[in-house]
Amino acid sequence: TLFTRKDNSISLNKAGQELYQKLFPIYQRLSAIDNEIHYSAHRSRNIVIGIDNTYPTIIFDQLISLGDKYDGVTTQAVEFSENGVIDNLFDRQLDFIISPQHVSPRVQELENLTISELAPLRLGFLVSRLYEDRPAQDLLRELPWLQMRFQNRANFEAMLDAYMRPSGINPTIIYRPYSFMAKISAVERGQFLTVIPYFAWRLVNPAKLKYFDAPGSAMYMQE
Repeated sequence: TLFTRKDNSISLNKAGQELYQKLFPIYQRLSAIDNEIHYSAHRSRNIVIGIDNTYPTIIFDQLISLGDKYDGVTTQAVEFSENGVIDNLFDRQLDFIISPQHVSPRVQELENLTISELAPLRLGFLVSRLYEDRPAQDLLRELPWLQMRFQNRANFEAMLDAYMRPSGINPTIIYRPYSFMAKISAVERGQFLTVIPYFAWRLVNPAKLKYFDAPGSAMYMQE
């Protein structure tokens, strides 16, 4: 035994004292590490991420929700401008900005800023199961495309030029400020097809809608 108990007290015997002497430095080190982590957690402020509000709604909602998913992370919508990027980051109002827009070489060359390219966004098509047996190319040519209105429309249409025009597909695109679910409802009824991010496929009812990629290969839009 390492100790003897008497009433409400415990006293170490010789073997217990020897073991305590060996373990005490280890305990001290573990205690110091725990205190350091605890202190750092209280000392560190939240990371604040600015989310460019020109993203399409469904992408913006996914990004802004990062603040709910992770402790120590706060997100807020920002109006993107080059001067705003410099002011917000240099004044430490924001730690990061996520945006589909590019800054000029003037900003890229600032020593205290780091710019990382986002991975290209995979896009595909949703169409009603009413057209289950129709070839994809026929649907792309015949059905009007219903899209939510968003600021980076130039990126979107440049992508269409690259993927659709060479196949002889010149779609009629209708831009409306609908919510994602309102757009999906119109597509379910068979009135339109629509382009969505690939990750959004899991948000719809596969019994009523089917997803397909562009003819030949999946579409990617540089963000």
